[in-house]
Amino acid sequence: VWEKPKVLSELEAEKLAREKQWNAVPINLLVKIFGYMVSFPERTNCSLVCRYWRVSAKDISFVRHVFPAEMNSFTRPGRKLENNHYRTIAEAVADSHPGDTIELGDGHYWITDPGLNVNFPLKFVGDENDPSHVVIELSGTINWGANGGFFEGITLRRPKIMPKGSTAVSLSLSKGSRLDMFHCVLNNSGSDGNVTTLTGSHCHWRHTHIIGSGQGCGILVQDDSIIHLEDCSVCRNRTQGMQVYGSAIKLRNCRFEGNAGTCIVLRSNSKAEIVKCRFNYNSSGLIVKESGCASVPCTGNVAILPPKLSLKNIPGFRYLRDGENDGITPVSVKSL
Repeated sequence: VWEKPKVLSELEAEKLAREKQWNAVPINLLVKIFGYMVSFPERTNCSLVCRYWRVSAKDISFVRHVFPAEMNSFTRPGRKLENNHYRTIAEAVADSHPGDTIELGDGHYWITDPGLNVNFPLKFVGDENDPSHVVIELSGTINWGANGGFFEGITLRRPKIMPKGSTAVSLSLSKGSRLDMFHCVLNNSGSDGNVTTLTGSHCHWRHTHIIGSGQGCGILVQDDSIIHLEDCSVCRNRTQGMQVYGSAIKLRNCRFEGNAGTCIVLRSNSKAEIVKCRFNYNSSGLIVKESGCASVPCTGNVAILPPKLSLKNIPGFRYLRDGENDGITPVSVKSL
């Protein structure tokens, strides 16, 4: 197939630009111009002008890439790296601007103690189809203070060798922050801390799994936080699945399985919406509510109780005993 010479394509693009002016500026020139802008809000606002500007503002050259350990990231000389390529996640964050995207390819990444602080909106993108392909070995805590951000297709877990008695939290969100997640795994097995802590923050998580707190809980929600979980699971935590203090939670199509404590604890006038959720083999019951707390609406939920627990009538729940089946395939906790 004959390909048009590059010089002819450039001449045609120049002619079109002279006719339509700013709406048809060649993409390569727009990309160069947009390179002098920060991603948010400048480049984001420019992407709203027209199709050409939108394509240019989202050009792949603006994405920051981190090499995994499997590609000898630690031994690469920094001065020889290509533009927007980094050896560690910390280096990429330090060189980023609000709204930037950091892409993590398949492999392992390391965040050493004390962890990582993120104070402006960033997007971290891994493998949206299988988060087990992109693993961050986390020794400390990711402290999220940004008022926006996004995680997709990433697994956070503890290294096999962790200091004895560590109480590190995998993910901590501070007051006024927001972080949305899709198809991620937060596994804090190896630490005695909560898996994640929200303090005055807002989150919307989908297809995300919260696993393995030590002496803490799966998710601690406090100080007017709001968290919305869809198709998520909270599994294998040694105490409560969720502890909520003066905050609001919204759960839809979620699973609580194999937790040693109560699934959900509501205190200090907290509110909960629990719809079509599944509670399997949790050792200490489903919900504990202080006076002034509410769980409305609460509909379409199913609970399988261990033999030692007695049935307690909770509106919106249907109970099954061990061995009974309602047609729903139980989540495979080992696979998480």
